[in-house]
Amino acid sequence: MIDFFPVSLAVDPESPTVIVPNAQAEVFAASDTGFTIPLPITDLSDVPMTLVSGPTGIYPAFKVATGETQVLVRSGGLVTPMTSVLGQLLEVIPDPRAAADGDVPMVQGGEYRAVPLPTAQEMQEAMAATEEASRVAQEAARILQELVDHSGTPLVPDPDREGTFLILNPVAIAPNPAREGTFTIGGAA
Repeated sequence: MIDFFPVSLAVDPESPTVIVPNAQAEVFAASDTGFTIPLPITDLSDVPMTLVSGPTGIYPAFKVATGETQVLVRSGGLVTPMTSVLGQLLEVIPDPRAAADGDVPMVQGGEYRAVPLPTAQEMQEAMAATEEASRVAQEAARILQELVDHSGTPLVPDPDREGTFLILNPVAIAPNPAREGTFTIGGAA
């Protein structure tokens, strides 16, 4: 996984609205608040580099060989905490590298998490259930269409939701006492 710290501006600590060209900075671990050991950095091609803003005052993107996702960048008296691209991503979603073997990323209940990968049998059962539900829905749509085509039926296709119907006269639909869970049109069984 490639991780890097994005470009940033070199600003004057006395006047934060002033951009400083050719400013030099050092990078430290976020925990190294005494600024004792600068971290080795590279450009995005893994070539060792010194962090210097160009003539436009922009520090280039860089990588930290130690894999840190949060660092402190110090230039003179200005210290800027920075988070790498991966670090920013991990603030939003869990680290996929921490998932157990066989887990896959999924959104459940509005949260991103790793869950076990379904077994082949569970996948086949889900596919079979989906196919059966589709078959039942298609049959229901066919029956409803036949009812619509039959004169006097109080159903019409819903123009806003394809495959669904509107009941024009709900009073004409009544429970069928001969078959529980079914209905008759016009009260006739």
